[in-house]
Amino acid sequence: MFRAAAVVCLFASSLAYGQNYLSFVSSTGNDANNCTASYPCATIVGAYNKTNLGGAIHALSNGDFGSLTIGKSITIDGDGYRMRMSQILLDATAQTIILRNITVDNVSSGGAALTGVLRSGLFFSTSTLIVERATFSGNGSGQLMSIGMGSGGAVYMTDVTLLTSGAASIGAYNAIAGTVCNVYLTRFTTEAMSTDGMDIDTCSAEIKDSIFRGAGHTGLYLSSNYGNASAFIKNSVFSGNQTGLQTVYSSAYTTSVKLDGNTFTGNTTGISAGPGTSVVSFRTNAFANNGTDGAPALTTSYR
Repeated sequence: MFRAAAVVCLFASSLAYGQNYLSFVSSTGNDANNCTASYPCATIVGAYNKTNLGGAIHALSNGDFGSLTIGKSITIDGDGYRMRMSQILLDATAQTIILRNITVDNVSSGGAALTGVLRSGLFFSTSTLIVERATFSGNGSGQLMSIGMGSGGAVYMTDVTLLTSGAASIGAYNAIAGTVCNVYLTRFTTEAMSTDGMDIDTCSAEIKDSIFRGAGHTGLYLSSNYGNASAFIKNSVFSGNQTGLQTVYSSAYTTSVKLDGNTFTGNTTGISAGPGTSVVSFRTNAFANNGTDGAPALTTSYR
């Protein structure tokens, strides 16, 4: 009896998550196919529905593959092709999602290109989002990216570019006291965002070799609404923004930033450090051609 029940459970699980651990999409595919390399699907949602938890979807050609809501651990990889999507919605609990070699362009609808929630699960299980070699663009006014995370969740972005939209944000998604998430940005670029290049709220952030350029308001905005926030920013450029870097804090929590080897140039204000926030420089940052440099009030040195 137990063996039969186990077989039924495994079969039901397979039906719930799909049939493949490796699925494929192609501009010449058909969603009636089984999404294998020989018989690929036409849309990303068609392939997703036929891919098991923890599986992967790869492109076999350039193409526009539609939009997708992601609720399970999965990898989506363009594999060197121009894999274009119109929108990605995240709705996952304790899952790992990897997006690699993709372009998400939501110019037509004006909605967010990448948005949603990554919740933490039971027994301290957390969600992780990894984005590598990707470009996100919008219509110049809407929220381009909005990612909410549960406590302990993490977002890793490497070689990612955000272009021509309203704003982008990553942070704690609910007002639970002490909720803190983690953000790691490497070779991350925001270009010509109409309000903020990137808002990071209630997270521990590490930002390296990145560019925040041409924001109508703030290149990088750091806040602490639900818990203590901190950031270490190294070898990054803030240029042509209304404000290069801005830090704010809530009455209950702190925002602290350490700066090493960064350049602030061509901003109306280089750094705006709000009352009660801590901005520490390692004396290696450069300021040039800003309306007001707004240099950090505190400095330290290497030891």
